[in-house]
Amino acid sequence: MACAELDSLVAIYTQLSNAVAAKKPALPEETPDVSGQIDVSGQIPGQVPEPVSEPVLEPVLEPVPESVPEPVPESISKPVPEQFVAEKSRLLPVGDVNTDVNQDRAAEPFALALLKSLAENLAPETPSMPHTQASRPIAELEQAVEQNPDSFSAHSNLGQALLEQGKIEPAIAALQRSLDLNPDFALTHERMGFARLQQKQFDAAIAAFQRALELAPTAVVSQDGMGKVLLEKGQLDAALNYFRRALELDRTYLPALYNYGLAALRKGDLDIAIEIFNYFTKRSPQDAKAHESLGRAYLRQQRLTEAIAAFQRAVELNPEFFWAYQGLGEACLQNQQLDEARQALQQTIALKPDLAPAYNALGQVNLQQKQLDQARQTFQQAIQLDPNFVQAYSGLGHASLQQGQFDEAQQAFQQAIQLDPNFVQAHNGLGHTYLQQGQLDQALNTFQRIVELDQKWPAGYNGLGRAYLRQGQLDAAIAALNRALELDPNHTPSRTLLEQAKARANAVTG
Repeated sequence: MACAELDSLVAIYTQLSNAVAAKKPALPEETPDVSGQIDVSGQIPGQVPEPVSEPVLEPVLEPVPESVPEPVPESISKPVPEQFVAEKSRLLPVGDVNTDVNQDRAAEPFALALLKSLAENLAPETPSMPHTQASRPIAELEQAVEQNPDSFSAHSNLGQALLEQGKIEPAIAALQRSLDLNPDFALTHERMGFARLQQKQFDAAIAAFQRALELAPTAVVSQDGMGKVLLEKGQLDAALNYFRRALELDRTYLPALYNYGLAALRKGDLDIAIEIFNYFTKRSPQDAKAHESLGRAYLRQQRLTEAIAAFQRAVELNPEFFWAYQGLGEACLQNQQLDEARQALQQTIALKPDLAPAYNALGQVNLQQKQLDQARQTFQQAIQLDPNFVQAYSGLGHASLQQGQFDEAQQAFQQAIQLDPNFVQAHNGLGHTYLQQGQLDQALNTFQRIVELDQKWPAGYNGLGRAYLRQGQLDAAIAALNRALELDPNHTPSRTLLEQAKARANAVTG
């Protein structure tokens, strides 16, 4: 292995292990609490509307939910485990790994052991799913079931093959028949876990993986599968625990490392995520999903040029990859490449007409290009697809405000706030709507609420200063605008408004 690649691997696993070992995590022994939601993040800039009678307001960032990636392609991971013909649970060799998951482990030895294992056992061209082999044809497996109707293994193998082809309901029926014949076959519980995961029946998936792990505690794919369920549920620390456990059990099981990168991305451990995804793009340069995931991590870090390059590479490799087009559109939007953003988002919608974040981002493009009718239409389409899409309601409010449709704007902002009371962009839009309507007390209360929610956002203090100025409270206006400029000395709207406030104050004392 080349020295540069060796160094890259050292960096990956040293950072990964340090980040995890610092928390000294323990795997949950009971059914974990999975009531959380998938963490959504990533921001794309919107435009605060220009009031009819007020100075131009500054742009704000409108968060767009980060899309849940498609299942990792086979070159990195497979959504279902491999085929087994032996009628027993799999117990992979664990070597010197201590099975006491509550024991503290030094980060450096773990990182070096994992690095050594990868360096010795895997050449760069080795498939990332070394334990996977293709299932036999379904017709052959159906014949096996007919010949041996009481064979739990035959039913389990058929369920696996059906699952790999996306035939979820028939797969579940076959797997359930296997469990009826032998409820203690760990591999079938594992497969059932993946089937329930694909159905997004997360509690059922957790129950299946837990039973698999009770029967086969060292089953690597079950550990990884449980982590994937928790990742979908937004239980990121618990997911990371399971992925790390899988890597400890089998240092060559790279799907767990990839999923660790996804969890790190959603948690905001972006440096670790970037190291992991960079490793996979070098290892499998033709894998579009690896490039798309790397683009997501760069986008979260606001490394927009690198994000755009990663997304572009993903769509070159897979022109049907709508998530990569959506990421490309968002990155171009943040980078103010609006025409390129529009093209990418339109391609996203052509490939995936029901993807609400794509409509929301396209609405932002329309909003910034002052195509307000189109902006309202695309935001409304996003809301139709996802009635709880906070950012789409806020975008609709901004478009309506810019068109002078104050009642519609107020209604949209209030709906956004009802869905997320802490979403300051919606409060900001509502405050400016109140100003336009001459409802100064409501405007002042709204901007005061904004600076309570975010004491470091210049736009909030700008709005507060504007409201005080409209009420004639010049000293309070000057104080608020000075605070905005302390937070951002280049905040032009606040500087312009401060000059107006000082001029009025001088005229009064004059």
